[in-house]
Amino acid sequence: MMNHFLTYFATGIFAMTPFWLATWFQVMAIIITVIAAFTFHRVRIRRILSAQFVLQGKLVEREELLHYARENEKKAREEALTASRTKSELLAKLGHEIRTPMNGVIGMASLLEETQLTKEQREYTQSIRNCGENLVSVIKDMLFTDVMDYSKMEGGKAELEQNDLDLRSLIEEILDAFAARSAASGIELWYDIDEKISTAIVGDHERLRQILMNLTENAVKFTTKGEVAIHVKLLSAEGANNILEFEVRDTGKGIGEAELKELSGYLSGLGAINEKDNKRLGLAISKKLITLMGGEISVSSKLNEGASFKFTIASKAGAKRIIAHFAGDLKELENKKILLVTEQLSCRVAIEKHLLHWKTAIMPFAMPDAVMRLLEEHMDMDAILIDIGPGDMKNIELAKKIHERYPSISIILLMPAGEERNHQYDEMVSGLTPKPVKQYILGKCIITALKNKGRNVSSATEQAAQKLSDNFSQQYPLRILIGEDDVMNQQLAMMIFKRLGYQVDIASNGKEVLEIVSNKNYDLIFMDVQMPEMDGLEATRMIRLCLTVQPVIIAMTANAMLGDREECLRSGMDDYISKPINFQELTGLLEKWAAHIQQAA
Repeated sequence: MMNHFLTYFATGIFAMTPFWLATWFQVMAIIITVIAAFTFHRVRIRRILSAQFVLQGKLVEREELLHYARENEKKAREEALTASRTKSELLAKLGHEIRTPMNGVIGMASLLEETQLTKEQREYTQSIRNCGENLVSVIKDMLFTDVMDYSKMEGGKAELEQNDLDLRSLIEEILDAFAARSAASGIELWYDIDEKISTAIVGDHERLRQILMNLTENAVKFTTKGEVAIHVKLLSAEGANNILEFEVRDTGKGIGEAELKELSGYLSGLGAINEKDNKRLGLAISKKLITLMGGEISVSSKLNEGASFKFTIASKAGAKRIIAHFAGDLKELENKKILLVTEQLSCRVAIEKHLLHWKTAIMPFAMPDAVMRLLEEHMDMDAILIDIGPGDMKNIELAKKIHERYPSISIILLMPAGEERNHQYDEMVSGLTPKPVKQYILGKCIITALKNKGRNVSSATEQAAQKLSDNFSQQYPLRILIGEDDVMNQQLAMMIFKRLGYQVDIASNGKEVLEIVSNKNYDLIFMDVQMPEMDGLEATRMIRLCLTVQPVIIAMTANAMLGDREECLRSGMDDYISKPINFQELTGLLEKWAAHIQQAA
């Protein structure tokens, strides 16, 4: 606009003035216009440069903030990884320190079972071993599985395995873990699986077991009378894909309205609870695992009337058919007449399910007097199952009367787990089955009682199946070295291998292992991982580097963390066996590698 004005002004002046003066004014106008334009341009440039300088300052500041944020994130990640490693190392050390002495307890109890014992001594020995194995299982489930899985799920690294599993065996294993505690409280444990469901399914055995263990543990903890039951039913089936619903129900004290509302909101994903609370850790882990399995979990409860936790999972039938432990004898149970005496409705339902599955005719009764009247009218019963509660003398007296009056009828007692056995029972019964009842054990017990009809427990010889045979070394000759620093475990290892017919050498640490193998060749070395001076992993690496004749090296360790096996194999070890040592697993390894060594020779 300014340029136009100056031009107009100059033109007007030029019209009123002489030519030379008009030319001078025109030149001046042009000069002024150029100067004004230049000044305007310079001002504009300065403003742009000033704005650019401000933007560059902001950019530098933002880059510094971003760098600072990245450094903080890196530091936090490193701290988290350090904390995770520290936690893993602590858990590994804690597990090692617990499992090492438990290896001695369970191993010595297992060796004691291999000797000649009376029935009472054998029962006590089995109780010691079973309690030790249950303790190790609890440590594994709580210390390792729960804590480590929670950390993995928080980091989004949890993965599911897809393997064939036996649903019935899994549930019976869970109930068996709580058998002693429930018997001490006087509560019944039982389960029910929908007949439409194939018990051979594909899924993650450990994860599903973990969920059911957590829910069952809570149910048993808050139940002082009545029962705890696990129900499984088929919700829907589309081809090979099934939706299974699990329910863990108890008759405990229940959940208050306010807590139930909070809990229901959390399980439905609409609320939150403090997952760091130890009381809720198992439930928080279960919820995350169920979600990972494509299912949902819900809760219902009434105060003083118990609680019910239901969850669903996506599953499909297993490719492998689960073979019954006594499949060849199943036909012997068809059309047999069995009388069941129990006052517990849950026990009746569970037993009926088992027996009807085998096409066995079952007649349930609750009152002892009615049982005697029935037997007077129907003496063609093949066997009688009598449920014995803690201190239940009424049904014990009934068993005595039946044995005295009808000695040819087989009597089988259903005994609570942990109930002290009275050997007076042996004179009148043909079999004893612990509760909670396992299907295949009940079937074996009935079949054995029917075969030994008229014979009682005391007249039947009981020979313990020995897992260790002194001629084993003749079939599988091996030169064996054991690297183990714990004195008790050294003695245990020497005794186990002596029972198998081997003369073994012992080294107390990795350095001793290297000294011994430098002077003598061995076929097989059992190597403990955590040893003083030099651990088993380093000793294995040195052996792989230095020896011309390479032995088979098997890790024999109390480390039970996920990844320990892989670490051992990466160090150069050939196989892995965890403590406490299982005799069948040990002999299986010896057979496997003895055959391998013979083929390589």
